[in-house]
Amino acid sequence: KAIGSLIGTRQQPQEINQFLAGAARLKTPEQALEGLARGLAIGRASNLALNEASLLRFVNAGSRAAWSIASHAAAPAIFAKAASAAFDEKLAIEDRVAALAALRGAKYEVAFPVMNKVLASNAPAALQSASIDALASFRNAEVGPAILAGWKGYPPEPRIRAANAMLNQRERIPLLLDALEKGTVEPAVIEMNARNRLLEDKDQSIAGRAKKIFSSAVSDRDKVVAQFRGVAGLSGDVERGKKLFEENCARCHSPRRKGGRIGPDLSGVNNKSREELVEAILNPSRAIEPRFVNYIITTKDGQMYDGLLASETPGSITLRGGDEEDVTVLRANIQEIRASSISLMPEDFEKNLNQQAMADVIAFLRAGL
Repeated sequence: KAIGSLIGTRQQPQEINQFLAGAARLKTPEQALEGLARGLAIGRASNLALNEASLLRFVNAGSRAAWSIASHAAAPAIFAKAASAAFDEKLAIEDRVAALAALRGAKYEVAFPVMNKVLASNAPAALQSASIDALASFRNAEVGPAILAGWKGYPPEPRIRAANAMLNQRERIPLLLDALEKGTVEPAVIEMNARNRLLEDKDQSIAGRAKKIFSSAVSDRDKVVAQFRGVAGLSGDVERGKKLFEENCARCHSPRRKGGRIGPDLSGVNNKSREELVEAILNPSRAIEPRFVNYIITTKDGQMYDGLLASETPGSITLRGGDEEDVTVLRANIQEIRASSISLMPEDFEKNLNQQAMADVIAFLRAGL
């Protein structure tokens, strides 16, 4: 494996082809191929004149590392095979992901239609993530719009990959800002790291637009939060707070009998200040963790379901909502899946909790669950 990595970093086609020929004689060549793939990636090799027939034999034998090696080669036959494998539902998801990754080395006109088709479908998150990563490796003008076009339907991980893809190429950042300003991408669901990168950009025009976007991503909830600022100065009763928490919050923030919780784990919330907790309780849609975005599914027969994305398989998506039972929907029956910019957490707790009651709940939270 170490030798393969060294040879990969040297990027000498003849040397690599000799290594591939030697690997073909091994009973278990995968580790050697993994080393070579790693070296090629470190060296950022591209369009190498490698023995495509040798690589194709490894690919046909099920080697995922061979797909990775091919992404650094001039290998049109393998890229054609990758374009087909990406949609072959008989293959394992991991093999389809490897095939999509290989298309980074293909010509843009070969790779783009494949990855764009994946992003336009209700594909599993792993395939969407692989398509976004592969698509982001190209600098063509259509890449940014194609990545953003599917935003509403992306599960949490592809959303993170999409935001990173837009941030990692400077020419795409204005496109992301445009989408945020138009509401195509909801400011509330941009995770904090990505948000900070925009706010701290060295280009003041970008940082200025970002500041305006994220400071304006508020609602009338700010007025309610302002009215409750005095809660931070009130003494709270932990026991009363515990009872109020169990009545108003535990249903979502504690594990359910038949599944996981549908709200974030609050076990470390005692590290937050009283002011931060007032904001989080009364204005939950200001910032939403990617894992706790609410998804809405519409089926082909008009049924609608919503909830957290609890799990997914190549054939189905499972949502976790307020009911004890999770809901599983077959992908074949899905007409549309889109994410909501509104937190599952209600925004009107002030109707149930006066300022003293809020102080009691905060005292309970800060005492440690």
